[in-house]
Amino acid sequence: MIPTPKLRVNEIFYSLQGEGARKGSANIFVRLAHCNLTCGYCDTEFESYRELSLEELLSECGRYKCPNVVFTGGEPLLQLTEDVATAFKDAGYFVALETNGSERPPKGIDYVAVSPKVAEHVVSQKFEGVHIHELRYVRNRSQGIPRPMVRADHYFLSPEFNGEFPDRENIEHCIRLVKEHPEWSLSVQEHKLLNIR
Repeated sequence: MIPTPKLRVNEIFYSLQGEGARKGSANIFVRLAHCNLTCGYCDTEFESYRELSLEELLSECGRYKCPNVVFTGGEPLLQLTEDVATAFKDAGYFVALETNGSERPPKGIDYVAVSPKVAEHVVSQKFEGVHIHELRYVRNRSQGIPRPMVRADHYFLSPEFNGEFPDRENIEHCIRLVKEHPEWSLSVQEHKLLNIR
């Protein structure tokens, strides 16, 4: 087997999923460094990192007695490979992914959550034939309902926050959109409201 390159890991932490269909579940979050986009509302620091081998990463995640791991970022698909996903699966983990939709995911991912930050046709091309479990769109009061070109099990609107604080007008706008389009659901970033990681 060819050795996998070291992963640039921003942080590893244990918390509850704060949004989407798996909200409230305990997970080990592996935040991989770097992103290929520069979203103005992004509140995540992901540029600093330490390099870990796959074995070191598995060992650190093994400190937590939890079978769920979420690869997030930045954009995790700049580093997450099929070898990494397979190693976590072989170690007994349920492997989830949070991505901006700009890169195609490898095989071996159990749960794919896409929060598109690129044009819909890019997501459509990159995710052709990929089972998307949830689509999450961040929305502010000036944005309408998204028109995704890919299918998913769940569709969520997340009100854009003002830093760490909810923006009431954005929340009310998203509630209105969900009422007008009941195939969508509201997903507020509860980890921010509860002040947990």
